[in-house]
Amino acid sequence: MTNLWFAWRVLAREFSDINHLPLPRSMAHNEFKYPKPFEFIPERFLHSDGTLTSDNVQNIAFGFGRRSCVGRAFADVSMWYAVATILALWRMSFPKDELGNDVPMRAKWASGMTDVSASVSLSL
Repeated sequence: MTNLWFAWRVLAREFSDINHLPLPRSMAHNEFKYPKPFEFIPERFLHSDGTLTSDNVQNIAFGFGRRSCVGRAFADVSMWYAVATILALWRMSFPKDELGNDVPMRAKWASGMTDVSASVSLSL
C-alpha cells in the first residue's frame, strides 16, 4: 500500500514555495526563453539555416537528477521501436481524390490531456 503520509508530503512540497527556492515545474513555459510558450512553434528550435539550436528540450519531460523518471530509457526505446516498425511495414501516402491527385492534409487538433490530431487521412 502506498505510504499516504509520504505522498502528501511530496505533493505539498511540489506545489509550494519552500524557502523561496524556485521549483522546476514550468521550465518549458518560460516566456523570456520561449516567446508565446503555449503556442506550437517548432521553428523556435531551429537556426535560420535550418540546423538545430543547442537547446535540448528532450530532458524536460523526464526530469533531472535523483527525481528523474526511471522509465526514460524504456520510453525512448519503445517510441523508437514503434516508429521504426510503422515506417518499415507500411507505405504511407496522401489520400487520392477521384482523379488520382493527392489530397493535401489540413491539421486539426483536439485538446484534452494531450493535444492530438483530430483526424488524419492517409492511404496505407
